[in-house]
Amino acid sequence: MGIRLLALLAVAALVAPALAAPCATVGGTTALDSAARGLGAREWCDFNSNLTRAMVGGCGGGAPNLTTYADSMAWDSLNRQVHFEGNRHAGAPRRIVYDEASNSWSSWSSYAGSGICSGGYPDCTYNTGGITDGTRGSCNWHAYDHNTADNSGWLYFRPFGARYMRYWNGSSWNSTSSCPTSVCPTSVITGGIEYFPERNSVVWIPYLDRIVEWQKASATWVSLASSPSLAGSYDYALEYNPVHRVMWAMSGQGATASSKLAANGAVTALGAAPLGLGVTVALVTVDPVGGYYIVYRKSDGAWFQYDIIADTWTTFSTLGITSMPPLVTGNAQDNIEVSIPDRNVMMFVVYDAGNSQSKTYLYRHTASTPTVPPAAPTNLRVN
Repeated sequence: MGIRLLALLAVAALVAPALAAPCATVGGTTALDSAARGLGAREWCDFNSNLTRAMVGGCGGGAPNLTTYADSMAWDSLNRQVHFEGNRHAGAPRRIVYDEASNSWSSWSSYAGSGICSGGYPDCTYNTGGITDGTRGSCNWHAYDHNTADNSGWLYFRPFGARYMRYWNGSSWNSTSSCPTSVCPTSVITGGIEYFPERNSVVWIPYLDRIVEWQKASATWVSLASSPSLAGSYDYALEYNPVHRVMWAMSGQGATASSKLAANGAVTALGAAPLGLGVTVALVTVDPVGGYYIVYRKSDGAWFQYDIIADTWTTFSTLGITSMPPLVTGNAQDNIEVSIPDRNVMMFVVYDAGNSQSKTYLYRHTASTPTVPPAAPTNLRVN
């Protein structure tokens, strides 16, 4: 019986899915730094960031998670923090913040009346009462691609359907002016926002026929391009490339068209992607070392490398990469990402409702040694 049991265990080991390896710790000044230094090219690990399921999950029916209909988190390089503001259906908007110094997450809201329901989840009974930010009265502010940060510690979030952005300037929350109809179309729903360092502006796709920006210095809205190569009615995404210093503007709703925005404001149409683009069908981040875009197809879990300069696509299987972080597949809106240039890795946060857990993964695509940026001033921390 002992031999038979060993044989059965051996067979089970062959068919069982591989467990995610915890991150190795190799020197470094913080847990994130140590984990990043422990990764080689095309390696990933299960990072213990102390994220709890309660911070990401929700209660009630519908789409109860902060990460529902979402894409990007925002990396605040000044304060060494990851920020994400999201919302479930008919719940209170919440912000989760990862602080590298303490290797921990916090959860808070800038809205009056937001609370925590039983079990520690974001309040599910709070709908429209108490929110007085701008002209929006609805709580259904899914994150889409509406989180970004600049290099001075300012955080930006565009509420669903709003013609303005909320921003944190280091001491208080404020709102930009509404984008005028002379710059933005009359109807706006979703559309990615992303900070462009070389332009010192936040770029926004308000609709498929427009790319605009909010110029920080003058606090004004300006049109960058009319009729860019985009398609779909919503779910557009933007991703800045710190290596090539360009912005990738993507279509929504599974369309394959996209454009490249240069630092001088020029917009160039790109070739059709081999997969659908948009927040609900593809998750996009950028390799902060090699400058490749890393694209995850949510329908089947396939991974792609996109070279925006050569305008060429390569599947990970072609590259010989056989293992990647186990993100949620299928009709999956519960994976979010951020590129962390200071540590030369990408971070993925996954809310896996089926397994009742939240996970944080780190991935390095191109080999290099993470840089150690100067210490951040403590008086700008926001959590």
